[in-house]
Amino acid sequence: DAWDAQLFEQALQHLMAMHPMLRTVFDFSGERPLQLVLKHKATDLKAIDLRHLDATAKQSALDQWVQDERSKPLDVSSSLWRLTVHVLSERSFIFGMFIHHSQWDGWSLESFATELYAAYGSLRAGTAPKHRPLPSFNQYVALEQSALSSEAHRSYWGRKLENTTVPWWTGCARRSPSRRPA
Repeated sequence: DAWDAQLFEQALQHLMAMHPMLRTVFDFSGERPLQLVLKHKATDLKAIDLRHLDATAKQSALDQWVQDERSKPLDVSSSLWRLTVHVLSERSFIFGMFIHHSQWDGWSLESFATELYAAYGSLRAGTAPKHRPLPSFNQYVALEQSALSSEAHRSYWGRKLENTTVPWWTGCARRSPSRRPA
């Protein structure tokens, strides 16, 4: 079962359709920065075939790729990530990503890899990947704004955080809820 570039790209497209963050870019051209979620975005998947190289040359090529990628900035106006697949043999490949720090944490990367491999495996088996509905970021923002303006939330967190200290490295002194600016 050789690596199938077309199916891998379809799996990636599936995830991009499901996760708005994978289609997100930033626009700094206006008065203030904007985060834009594109309806459609090309995967820009890059594949490098290393099958013809011996093990030492493969490792050198991977090391060089990492060095090259580190030296290229991400253009956040077009993408917050780059994905490259290195085909090592008929049965193995490595995918590497360079990701903007605003988009991912360790948990997100693990989830992404799990979902990508699951979608790729489904497609290889001839079935459509599962598309589970995800909560809307708009819902999250609305809930967050509601919580910020809620006296009940403010009171709850004021009680919960009473007598706590803010770590020194934040550079902030914690204000009690009663002295909070309006």
